[in-house]
Amino acid sequence: MIVILLLAFSLGAAGLNADVIWADELASVTHMGAFDPPYTPMQVMESIFKHSPDHVPFYFFLGALWGQIAGWSQFALRLMSCFFGVMMVAWLYRFAADAVNRRAALAAAFLMTTNAFVIIYFHELRAYTLLLLLAIIHTWHYWRLVSRSRVSRLTWILFVFSATAMLYTHILGFTVLAGLWATHIFMERHSHQRHAIMTGWGMGVLFFVPYLPTVLSGSLTWGETDRAVVASELAEPFWLLLTNVLHILAFSLALNLACMIRRKRHPTVSRQLLLALFIGLVLWLVSWRFNLLATSRMRYLLLLWFPCMILFAYSLTSLPHSLKLSALFMLIWCLSGFQFARSEQILEFAG
Repeated sequence: MIVILLLAFSLGAAGLNADVIWADELASVTHMGAFDPPYTPMQVMESIFKHSPDHVPFYFFLGALWGQIAGWSQFALRLMSCFFGVMMVAWLYRFAADAVNRRAALAAAFLMTTNAFVIIYFHELRAYTLLLLLAIIHTWHYWRLVSRSRVSRLTWILFVFSATAMLYTHILGFTVLAGLWATHIFMERHSHQRHAIMTGWGMGVLFFVPYLPTVLSGSLTWGETDRAVVASELAEPFWLLLTNVLHILAFSLALNLACMIRRKRHPTVSRQLLLALFIGLVLWLVSWRFNLLATSRMRYLLLLWFPCMILFAYSLTSLPHSLKLSALFMLIWCLSGFQFARSEQILEFAG
């Protein structure tokens, strides 16, 4: 894992000073107060209300604080996203190791680290690596609550806090909560913690209620009809980005996964599959209502990456002679991702 984390940091750091600040990043540095530092939390809120009412403030609060410590250059500000990305990979390993096994966890962490599309957001002045980090932390705490007979009070506190922090990081964080809620209803009909967990989610959402009118008013103009596409048109670019352009190899892993789930019925793997399906369904419903998703907005689907990487890793490490096959697959995965990252095609999807 040390090698994987160093690789994650180096791949993210390679782009910290490579590109100029673009439009969405310009909005971020404006809300952080980079043009008139330092910004107080109230000034951050005022900037969001004025310019981007469909945004939520947690990432910009952290950015305003980070800028005062590290400086206001694009290198320094983007470094925060890189740190969040490295922590996200570490927590993905922790979750998968606890819930599945260590071999699958190592594979999932490596696949996430070397995914060409994910690495873009390791050096973007946007909230997506923080959002993925919080989504994984919250899902890990959910797994602890449903899988253990006794949990500490701290686990419950962090479960509620991570739900609220995720909502205050990006409004699409609610798709993870909705996906977990649906998975919970489907998988945990007789769990002794069922109602307590539902109450925890209710508390997390309740803490977000004061900000809800603002974000809803901004979200009424969220989508752009001329850019939005139907869900069927997103399937191919989604699979392209998720699999580092390895369509056939990844499809074979998906088939093997289906056979594994049918034979062994690993509860965590089944939950991750349902979570990915439910998150995808909620995103499709949101896009249908707000004309949200477009090929240039594939970043809105990034929340599907962490359950999918766990599923790929579980399938890969469950194959016969999996050590040799895993090493070969990961080598091909890296080479394909490297070529894809250097192509102009990937920029069509990054915004």
